Amino acid sequence: MKKLLFALPLCLLMACGGSGDSKADENTAKSEYFEKFKFAEDKGLEGSVAMGQTMDQVKKNHAGDELTDSDSEYVSFERRIGADPDWDYASYYYSFDSETGKLTYSTIDIYPKDKKSAEVLYDDILNTFNTRFSKGKAMNSDGWVGSEWVANVAGVPTYISIERSTKEDYGWILVTFSEE
Repeated sequence: MKKLLFALPLCLLMACGGSGDSKADENTAKSEYFEKFKFAEDKGLEGSVAMGQTMDQVKKNHAGDELTDSDSEYVSFERRIGADPDWDYASYYYSFDSETGKLTYSTIDIYPKDKKSAEVLYDDILNTFNTRFSKGKAMNSDGWVGSEWVANVAGVPTYISIERSTKEDYGWILVTFSEE
C-alpha cells in the first residue's frame, strides 16, 4: 500500500505532462518568430555577429537577407519573419568605425504582425538574454519597457538592451548592441 501511495503522485505528474524541470520549461520559446533569430547562440549577439567584426564578417551572417543600404561605415538588411506582407519583418542596422572598419554599434527593429506577437517574442528574447548574460537591469521610459546588460560577448565587453513599445498599436521590439 505504501508503494502505491508513493507511485501514484509520480504517475499523475508524468500523465499531466509535468517535467519537474521548471528551468527547461521556462526556457522553451513560445513565439512563432523566435526561431527566425539566432539570439540563443553563444558565439555572438545574433548569430555569429560580434562587436569588432568587419563588414564582410557581418554580411556573411546575413546570407539570404535583403541588403537594403550600405556604404563604408554602415550596412543594413531586412529579414522577413512571417507571411504578413505589411509587417512580419526585422530591420538590421550596423555601424562601423571609420578608421578601423570594425563593428561598434548595431540595432535590430523587429515588427511582428501584432502587439500580442511582439509581447510573446519580447518575453522569449528577454528569457534567452537573462539565461545567457544573467538577469538584466530593468529600464522603463515613456512608452517602452526593457532590460539592459553589459556582457563579454566573443571576448568584447558589449552593452546589450531589448525594449518593447507599449504605446504603439502595432508590435515593435528594439534590440541594441554597442561597444561598452
